[in-house]
Amino acid sequence: MAGSKMTPDMVDKLLDKLGTDDSFRAHFSKNPAGALHTLGANADFECGDCMSPKNLASKEQLQNSRQKFRDALLGASSHNIFNLES
Repeated sequence: MAGSKMTPDMVDKLLDKLGTDDSFRAHFSKNPAGALHTLGANADFECGDCMSPKNLASKEQLQNSRQKFRDALLGASSHNIFNLES
């Protein structure tokens, strides 16, 4: 369903792929919805700003700050605006 929140499992899969897999990162940069679909998201799934990444954080940044990215994607962050950019 559009506007659905990301599940913890989906967030973990997304961060794993973005933090390690160059092919997935390229796919996500070009087609976030398609990349999320490969992780089990519905075809019309939306996750706000993550659907239009401009410059993804590096794999190292994602790995080093994984918990902060995870908290933000799950809505546990005190920030209202979130994206996966560096």
